[in-house]
Amino acid sequence: MTDQRDPVVFESDAQLVRAVPITLWSRPGRLRLTEQRLTFTARKGAVLVDVEVPTLHSPATSVPGVTVWSGEQRFRFALGATQSYTNVRGPVSGAVAVSRLPAQIETYREGRQLAKRWAHVLAAAVTARPPAGLRVRPPWPQWRWILTVVTGTFAAMGVLLTLAVLING
Repeated sequence: MTDQRDPVVFESDAQLVRAVPITLWSRPGRLRLTEQRLTFTARKGAVLVDVEVPTLHSPATSVPGVTVWSGEQRFRFALGATQSYTNVRGPVSGAVAVSRLPAQIETYREGRQLAKRWAHVLAAAVTARPPAGLRVRPPWPQWRWILTVVTGTFAAMGVLLTLAVLING
């Protein structure tokens, strides 16, 4: 754990992204890099990532944030606001969503800048190379994210349409 002899190099709010690289099932918390360790502590206090800096390799930016490896394990972190909700319902909800769009675009840009800063800081701290035989997969490019979202949306619409036809005869 971090103590006075291990000063913080960089830290920010983040979300630990799980196996599926979307933020829907991510864990919010605090990402911290010290001279000796990279840690991620969930909001409820559980330490979910605690690895030594010399084991880190292959940092890269991704659409939601930053990816870094420790040995054979990959860690993905989403940075910036990744989810927003509104309590407004009915016909007004569309207008509220549109009115929030400029702020959400700015928040997205700030998250991208934070991801670039994290990648720069991690690249400066990382000296290790990937273990022999490990294939480090690069993060998904933006076009792949967009294609996945569009494909998933059409697949969900197809399932719902099929169910509606089957139910209604």
